[in-house]
This record gives sequence, structure tokens and C-alpha cells, in this order.
Amino acid sequence: MEQENSIGKIVTFYSFKGGVGRTMAVANLAFLAALNGKRVLVMDWDLEAPGLAYYFRGLLNSAETRALGDAPGVLDILSEWSATIDKAVSEEEVSALQQRFEAGSVFKDCVRTLIEAEMSADLLPATAALDIISAGSNRVTAITSAGDLPYEEALAQFSWADFFDKYAGGFALEQLRLWAKKNYDFVLIDSRTGLSDIAGVCTMQLPDSVALCFALNQQNIDGIAKVSAAIRSKRKDAVIQRAIPMRVAQRDSADGSDAQARALSALSHIGGGISADIKADMAMLSIKLVDDLPFYETLAPFLANDPELDPLTLNYLRLGKHLLDSSFSIPAFNSEILKKIQQRLLPSNATIEYINSLRSADPVRAIDELSQFIDAAYDTAVNGGVLEEIYLHALLEVGIDISEQYSIEDNFYIKLEKTLETICVLYKKEPVKWKEFIVSEIQLVIEYSMMHLPANDVRKWFCELDNILVNEVSTASRLKRMNYLRSSAQISLDINDGDALNDSVCRINNIYQSFISEEVVLAPAEKNAMLASIVDVQLLLGNIALKNNDIAKARECYENGLSLFPSLDLIETDTDLGRLCFRLHYQLTKLPILTKLEAAQHASKAVRFSGRLFRFNFFELANFVLQASDSPEVILDFCESFVSVAESNTPFLLSQYLLGTTSNREVNFIDVISEFAKVLIVINTERANIVLRGLLQLLSDAFDFLIRRKIIRELRDKLSFQLNELSIILGEAGISMGDFSGLAKAQNAYSGAFSSDDSSMNAE
Repeated sequence: MEQENSIGKIVTFYSFKGGVGRTMAVANLAFLAALNGKRVLVMDWDLEAPGLAYYFRGLLNSAETRALGDAPGVLDILSEWSATIDKAVSEEEVSALQQRFEAGSVFKDCVRTLIEAEMSADLLPATAALDIISAGSNRVTAITSAGDLPYEEALAQFSWADFFDKYAGGFALEQLRLWAKKNYDFVLIDSRTGLSDIAGVCTMQLPDSVALCFALNQQNIDGIAKVSAAIRSKRKDAVIQRAIPMRVAQRDSADGSDAQARALSALSHIGGGISADIKADMAMLSIKLVDDLPFYETLAPFLANDPELDPLTLNYLRLGKHLLDSSFSIPAFNSEILKKIQQRLLPSNATIEYINSLRSADPVRAIDELSQFIDAAYDTAVNGGVLEEIYLHALLEVGIDISEQYSIEDNFYIKLEKTLETICVLYKKEPVKWKEFIVSEIQLVIEYSMMHLPANDVRKWFCELDNILVNEVSTASRLKRMNYLRSSAQISLDINDGDALNDSVCRINNIYQSFISEEVVLAPAEKNAMLASIVDVQLLLGNIALKNNDIAKARECYENGLSLFPSLDLIETDTDLGRLCFRLHYQLTKLPILTKLEAAQHASKAVRFSGRLFRFNFFELANFVLQASDSPEVILDFCESFVSVAESNTPFLLSQYLLGTTSNREVNFIDVISEFAKVLIVINTERANIVLRGLLQLLSDAFDFLIRRKIIRELRDKLSFQLNELSIILGEAGISMGDFSGLAKAQNAYSGAFSSDDSSMNAE
């Protein structure tokens, strides 16, 4: 029931920066006041990052927790006022709205209890109440929309300037203030941080007093002092200000004393407060730093073996005494009630802010805590609890970031995978709500964790993606399915699961046939995507035939795949198609039923469409080409394509790939270039000469990097011999090694006998 004659006290808890423990103080102080028979209302005005209700989750069952998430709140109140006035067509409509706000029905509709009825009877005196007006409901009425908008969109579109100037919103806030003071002993407001309209409302328009919460560092001190000055400038002494240092060290130190002195000076000289009052507040109201502070958010008394001796609880008892002028005590808790609360709390989820902070935490601790949060999220989903997309995404994103930053064991990636299983649980309950999100999160995990998850797990998620989209008829969805099925089929091939591969191939073909039968008109990019899928089917079928030693079938599939390409220009402009064309030609070079000329021709084409050096084994393809020595034009085509591809890579990458770190690769490369040079010199056309010089320039660029390394004597001798042989070959064609700086440097560096200091020239 309402307390018609009570005159309550409104206290805003404000901090210039986050992370000081402001919200935790609001929650604990509210709970202690309610335990001691007070009617308490908390309001979450941190509209951009609400989280106040989270501290009370142990006091509510899962159904009530879900209902709380859907309840209207502060943003609904503000939006209803603005939207109703904006759409009003008569003074009567505006008057009716004013009467509703004066009567308080708008505010009462937003109030939700923070403690279930059964538990309230055991924990709270009959006179007490523990209520909340949250930040807002999942969907909020907005001025710019005929209907409701998701909370985030409604908040982004809300205009504070219009609220005050166009819609006279000060009246609505004043009615909220009067209603709250009339019906509650204490109204505790959790304010937005920083300098903002919300912070201004919370610190200047609504409260009787403001608890200025700050850590003892320069940013916090300077910011809180400026806000204090702004409050005093606008409200004079109408709003009482209280200074509350937070996370203060237990033991005195010189640094701590200096920081407190700076805070006292800033709040008095900049903020305009009375030095003696500020000093007294800082002594009486400070919240001490507590060891082993829990990594999850909850109320302090539920964590302590004995709340009456718990340092954190004692901090808040002292804060209540001096800030609210009330002496609170801790009643004995019913053991069964306490057990129920603690079961709801552990394992627990956390705020997004805390999860993000784990990026910079000790990796062992971060992984351990993330693992607990992931397990807790799964339990929450299974038990019908409330989970938000942004929270689940943070679990995945932070886990992946930590895994990428440190050498994390693969079993943690499997733990991350459990987050996907959590989303699957939610998707099965509400497929429309979770469909888009689950697709994006599966893609995220596959992208960053594929190398660390078992192949069957990765394939499972590709299949899950296909199952989610199986009833979608849009072109984009069907093309996505084809892409997912290609990836699933490739994994099936890698682990030699022919049945699963054939199933994926059949599904791809079915989607392709649906496009054909429906005569779907595709954009150029969509045509390429569909073409890539059906070409990949032929590549996959060829590969499995090759594994089964059916060489003729493999050749048929590879050649079928190549026959599907309408033009070479298309292949050269589309990365995916180019990769497939390369793979088909590359696979054909290895078939023993091809002639040497056919293998060489496919090797030449494979290089042309390789795109990057790292896609193919240069020496393997070069060997196929050199075996067709009676077809010099094929060798010229191969060399020309290779030069074009290699020039798109940096000299450093070229040296690392072709010369690498082993003597065999370095020696082999010069051998191959020498053999190519012999053929190109015999051809002796302008094109052949340009290609030859291109090869030599690539070799020169690579040696520019190689000669900087210390190398063993055996390799040095081999390189010296081979460079001299190459010099002789080129000399017969009138080409000087001196025309290429890297070759000249290498020939000079590797020639001659070792000096007495050469024993130190060992490979590192």
C-alpha cells in the first residue's frame, strides 16, 4: 500500500567514471534499508548500460526475473510523455496526460518488486518494500514510430532537448519526484556516468542529495569536482552533496593520503564545498577496498559466512548510518532462504563491463571466470532464465580475444562452443527472436576457432547453419546455405566421411535445381556465388574419387568443373572462382593418366589462377612443366604466369616462400630458374626475354633478403657453385649477373674461401 503521508528522501548515486562500485553501493544500501523495515525504491537511470537489477537476481525466481526484463521503466515514462504530447490534437488530451502523471499511475505501472512474495515474508518486516523502476522495457513507444521500437533504437532516437523545450518534460520529472517521495522512505537513483543530460537530471532535478562516488585517482577527482561545482551553481544548497571515496585502501599510505588531500582540495576549491564537511564525509562514508571481491554482482550479505563481521557489509552499514541518517542492522537469515538465494547466485553471470575487463586480466583467471560465466549462461538458458544477445556476444568475443592473445589450450575453444549451445537452447524456444543472432555467432566461432575445434564439431555447426536456414526461400539465404554446405562437405572429405560428403553435395544440388526450376533472376555476384558452389561440388566429387583410387572418375569430375566456367575473365575477377579453377587444374596435374604435355598445360593454368604464392607448391608444378621440354611454349606460359603472380607478393614474402630456411629449397629454386633460363634463351623472342628478366629480378629480390642471414658453409658453397653456373648460362645469351643487384651481391658474398672467422657463420 502507498504511504500517503510519508515524505521520503531521494539520493542520487553519481560517479564521473565507471568501475568505482557505485551500482553495487546502491543495491546493497537499498537491501539493508529494506531489511530494516524501510520502503525503498531504486531507479536505474543508467539508460545506456543498465545493470542495477542484476544485483537482486538471487531474490527473484526465473519467471519474475524474465518479467522484470520486460517491465516498463524510465525510458517508457519519458517516451510516453513526449509521444503523447507530440500526437495530441486537443488540450483535453494533454490535460488527461498531466492528470495521469499527477496521480502517479504512470509511475506505479512501472514499479516491480525485487523480492518474491514467499521470500519477502521471511526476510522483510511488514512495513518494508524493495521495489525498482528499471531503465526500460524491451520495446518502447517512440515519437518517430507508429508502434514500439526496440529499447536501443528508442533510446537512440530520444531527444532530451525536445523533451524539455518542446514537450515541457520538467513537469513529468517533477511529478515523478513528488510521487516517489510520497510513497517511499528512500529513493536511490543509479545515475549515468560522465557529463550528460541524464546525469544532469539525476544530480540536479530529482534528488534531495547526491552521493558523489569516486576513486582516488586524478581523472575521478577532477571530474567529480567539476560536477559538484555545476550542481552547486544551479541548485545552490537545495541539493545536499556528500563525498564518498570508493575502493579506498585498507591501510594508510603516503600515496593514499596525498590522493585524499587532492580530492579534498578539488571538492572544496573547484566544487565549492565546505572543507570541514567534505573531510568528515570522506572519513565516515568511504568504502574500503575488500580482498577477494566476487567477480559476479550480488548483495554482500549473501557472500559472507557471518554478515555482521563481513567488511563489505560493514562498509554499507556505516554508509547507511551517515548518508541516510539511519542505523541499520543485519537480521539473522533463514538458512533455507539463504541456501535458495545462494543456489541462484552460483554459478552466476556478470555485467558486460566486467566481462570486457577480463581482456586485460591475468589470462588464467580470465579463462577460469569466463568458463564459469559460460556454464552459468547455459544453466540460465536451460532453466528458462533471461539472457541478452549483447551478453552472450561478449562471452564469445572476449573469449576469442583472450585465446588469440595468449597460447590457450584448445579445450577452452570447446568451452566457448558451449556458448553456441546456449544460444541454440534459446533459439529452439524462440526461433524468430534468436534466429539472426545464432547465425552470426556461429559464423563468428567458426571464423576464429575452426583450427582449434574438432573437425566433427565444426561440421556440426555448418550443418546447424543449414538447418536454421532450410526453410528460407530468399536468394541470399539459399546462397548462404550452399556456402555452408561446401564447407561441411570439405570437412567430410578431410575426415574421409563419404556419406556425409554425399549428403552435403546432394543438398547443394537440390538448392541449385531450385534456382533453375524457379528461373530465379540473379545479380552478377549472386550468379558467381552459385557457380562457385556447383563447381566446388565437382571438385569435391573428384577428390573423393581420387581417395578411392578411381582416377578416371576424378578426371571426369575435375574436367566437368572446368567446363562450367563461362569465361576466363570471370575467373580472373572473382577470388572464389579463381581459387576453384586453380584447385581443379592443380588436381589434374597429379593424375597419372595424363600425358606430360597435359600435366604441364594444367600446371601452367594452375599458376595463372593461383592468385597468391602460398596456394601451390611451386617446385611440384615446375617439375611437371619441365618434363614437357619438347613444348617450350608451355614452359613460357608457366614462367609468364609465375612472374605475374610472384610480382604481386612482396620480395620478403617471396624470399620466405621460395628460399625459406632450408638449403634444399634455396638450391632447388636456382636449379629451376636455370632450367627455365635455358629454355627461354632458346626461344629468344621479345616475350621470352621479358619473362626471363622477370624471373631473374624475382630471384634477385629474394637474394636481397637471403644474404642478410648467416648460413652454414655447406649451403654457402652450393649457392656459390649454382650462381656461377647460372652466370655462365646467362652469359651465353649476353645477360650479365651485374644487371641484377641482388644476384650480384649474392655472387660476391658467397664466392671465395672462408676466412678464419667463418666458424662463427652458423645457422641461427
